[in-house]
Amino acid sequence: MMRSSRVIKSKRKRNIIVSLCDTTGTWSQPFADNGFDVLRFDLSEGLENDARLLTIAHDLQGKIYGVISAPPCNHFCIGGAHLWHRKNRSHIIQGMSVIDACIRISVMSQPYFWALENPPGRLHHWLGEPLYKFQPYWFGDPYSKYTYLWGRFNTNLVEHRVKPVKGHIRNQLNKYSYFFRSMTPKGFATAFYNANSNYEEKWTL
Repeated sequence: MMRSSRVIKSKRKRNIIVSLCDTTGTWSQPFADNGFDVLRFDLSEGLENDARLLTIAHDLQGKIYGVISAPPCNHFCIGGAHLWHRKNRSHIIQGMSVIDACIRISVMSQPYFWALENPPGRLHHWLGEPLYKFQPYWFGDPYSKYTYLWGRFNTNLVEHRVKPVKGHIRNQLNKYSYFFRSMTPKGFATAFYNANSNYEEKWTL
């Protein structure tokens, strides 16, 4: 069953943020905290939350403000490059099917902005060079985890750089902490919200 933030009355003509492959909810939380109705979908919540099967772009046409996606990086991340020789075409097709669904929903929804996140790896072979790259310590979280973003969004994020005193996140969390390794840095999430939450003040539908 799809999950939603609390519904808050808003003067915006579009008030919905769709968050796909959203295991932790961190990236979309600033939108939820500031009056947006956030619809979060993740396969861990059941097949009805599988991005590949969603018809949300049709159901909510004209109501979606933005779409953010954080599809699994298992078959693309450079951190698993030593295992790439074990990946066959079916693994790539499986991974790309989720990527394709996220982009399909993003484009069909015709939102003000959309963004898809993944670590460095081989995804650029299919999506081209990312629109934006960042480190968590650029936004106040003192660790490193280089991240790429594709899509159409405001890249003028206000930075608050600190030293990455904790090193890379892989050095901080054990192999059982995938949930935490995949969590969007809170500082970045706030900066992204601040840069991409005021389109309706500038544009008209």
